[in-house]
Amino acid sequence: MKLCALLLTALLSVSASAETLDEWLTEQVRKDERLLAVSISQVGGHSLALLKDARTYVPFFLEVPQSTEFASANQKNDFDTWTENSRSGFLPGGYIYRLSFNAGPPLYATSAGDWSGTVWHSLDLGKDLLIEERSVWSGANGDSLYATLLAGAKPRLLVYNEHGEIQKQEVFDASAGDFNQRLEAALNPYSEKNKPILEMISLTEYLNNRGAPWRSVDGSGQFNLRNQQQRSDEKDRLRQSGQLERAATIDLLQSIQKVPPTPAPAVTPALITPAQAAMSSGSPSPSVSETKSSPWLWIVGAILLLAVMGGILLKLRRK
Repeated sequence: MKLCALLLTALLSVSASAETLDEWLTEQVRKDERLLAVSISQVGGHSLALLKDARTYVPFFLEVPQSTEFASANQKNDFDTWTENSRSGFLPGGYIYRLSFNAGPPLYATSAGDWSGTVWHSLDLGKDLLIEERSVWSGANGDSLYATLLAGAKPRLLVYNEHGEIQKQEVFDASAGDFNQRLEAALNPYSEKNKPILEMISLTEYLNNRGAPWRSVDGSGQFNLRNQQQRSDEKDRLRQSGQLERAATIDLLQSIQKVPPTPAPAVTPALITPAQAAMSSGSPSPSVSETKSSPWLWIVGAILLLAVMGGILLKLRRK
């Protein structure tokens, strides 16, 4: 029981400190705005050329941040050319992706920003986790949050616990003769039926239509997490969603976070009791027994005070 209580306390403290999806998205857009600003101004080794050539970067918005000055006329021309060339296939704001698990909180990622394609964010833990979205399994036997197979020169199987820490890691030599057998044996504890669901929604829909459905991602090979907007069904959907701009997006995200609570319904004056009237004025409301007996308490108090004073006088006279 003590262990359960400690675990529950830890989980509650993590949840209480975790940010919301709106807060996280706001920070992502802000980060992208800052990166674009320093690249346009060529500050601290940044440049527009480096940013455009980055294989992991897709901007949230192809807009010049306010109060940002181009380092040169060539920089401005480069930016205008980049904007014009990207316009046809560019989706302002991009997509939000989530991995929804059978058990455990979802992980989120975005199609825009300075992101390698394998970083996903846990709102409950407040940190980014490294995964390969096409090779993810829910934790088997309840001993992990998820396991992921990362491709590379040497594929790795990573098993994460509920705190987002690597619980187990196994590296495979793809050139070894027993590679397939070792890989299959390592993946056996994780069942295909426990694979989480990868879903997406455009940032435009998320902001302008809170009832818009999340939908499945097409990972057929023709599409990846960067170009889902090129699908014919997505083109039709996005055509009806309107366009986003950076400043309006930040305002919307922040206004969502600051929605005031719904006020309590007004009470009819004829039904207000003395206790309610006292509460509405900011003073504590007396209980029924206090309201009725307060005059008697004063009388009894006065009698007791006189009795004590009389006793003191008698003692003084005897002395």
